[in-house]
Amino acid sequence: MFLAHKKISSEIFEIYAKLITDLFPSEIQTTYYTPRRNKKNPSGKLYDRYNNIKHITKRLKPTQDNEDVDNGTTNVYNVEDEIEYYTAFLLSNSDPDLWDKVKDYWQRTANYRLKLLRSPENSLNTILKEWPKYNDSKGYELINIDFDNIYKGKGSLLLDNFNNFVKLILPIYSRDIRDKLNKEHLEQLQKNTELSKDSRDYLIILLLHAILQPRRINRTHKPTILDSQDDFVLHVKTINDVLPKIEAARANYRDKKIKLQPRIVVVGVDKNKLEDFYVYSDSIRYKFNSFIECLDITIKLIHVFNLEFSQISRLVWLFLSRYFFGISDESITVVDSLVGQLNIEKMLLIFKI
Repeated sequence: MFLAHKKISSEIFEIYAKLITDLFPSEIQTTYYTPRRNKKNPSGKLYDRYNNIKHITKRLKPTQDNEDVDNGTTNVYNVEDEIEYYTAFLLSNSDPDLWDKVKDYWQRTANYRLKLLRSPENSLNTILKEWPKYNDSKGYELINIDFDNIYKGKGSLLLDNFNNFVKLILPIYSRDIRDKLNKEHLEQLQKNTELSKDSRDYLIILLLHAILQPRRINRTHKPTILDSQDDFVLHVKTINDVLPKIEAARANYRDKKIKLQPRIVVVGVDKNKLEDFYVYSDSIRYKFNSFIECLDITIKLIHVFNLEFSQISRLVWLFLSRYFFGISDESITVVDSLVGQLNIEKMLLIFKI
């Protein structure tokens, strides 16, 4: 970090001094760096160390261009310096009033970070430790930034097109859904005029599992439609039920040797009265104002972190990724068929046939 031939701003010194005190709470930040104040020169262990190295380097290489530490002026850094500075800020800053700056620096470090995210050596747990801002209550905004950098121009496609999708999928549901429980869900959609938009969107996604029914996972486990629906969205009556239900699911999946993937959670006394919406994944806890926002960010989170879709509800996730975002990792007949049917419904709607 402390290269003697480069300027180092007071802001960088302060960030590293704070990092030290974060790691060692008994230490005092000003011991490591105090900026120029009231005509007094900067001081502290980091500043002294820098000047000592600069002095030694000057003696060894007298022709080298050595410059003083900047005290507020703009500096010229190479790419590595910039990345180090931005990542240090993102690691140390906890001021909610600086969130816009966080997003700016997040964008500036996107290419560097996304290379790490794509490395098979980095687990989700490792990534969340190295980039803890993902765990912030507004960390979903950072997921959006990363997704937009990976899939240019696709970030708003689901939110913009979901209502049209609802119009197109309903005729297919009416024709193809056969089981009793999901026919009842469909009847609710068609006849309950007091159904909220969130409850409508929730039921629309549940019914997808009756069309894209789960496949056998192994010789002993063939998930049902209800298994797939419960795997995709966890519905609880109160927020206090969430963690116990997730832990129970984790234990159940562990016994079946299935990994618990990111989970949408809806809270409400029943499907017609949904009140709160969350996304849970490892240490991530995001709260949203609507079900559709949960759906959108969960798909993005899976792709940004390069995770696998849940084996149980995998076909629905694959369909949503392909239909809304044009992301298709593989060709599966039932998914291809549903996409084709929706395209036909779209043409019929356009020409009003």
